[in-house]
Amino acid sequence: MSNTGWDIRGSFTRSGLTPLVGEFVLSCEVGVQKPDAAIFWAACDRLGVMPGDALMVGDDAVRDGAATAAGIPAYILSADRGPDRPRGLAAVLDLLGCHGPGD
Repeated sequence: MSNTGWDIRGSFTRSGLTPLVGEFVLSCEVGVQKPDAAIFWAACDRLGVMPGDALMVGDDAVRDGAATAAGIPAYILSADRGPDRPRGLAAVLDLLGCHGPGD
């Protein structure tokens, strides 16, 4: 899910990441942006999951955190980036049972 004015699928394809994405829910296609609850509901609908069974992971407490108004738990990563400042993504990967290099 992204607040974007253009189709970002090409970037994901070129990076080889498209197979990791279940659905692209883009504000330019849905017609609303986060924090509007409608974009979160659209994502759940496209994925075929109930809001309570989803998890929003983002780095904007206001925009991404608004998922909670749609009934979706939110995990907000630190926006502070750097090699000595882990963002917390490892905790999300642990929830999924994934283990990757670093945070």
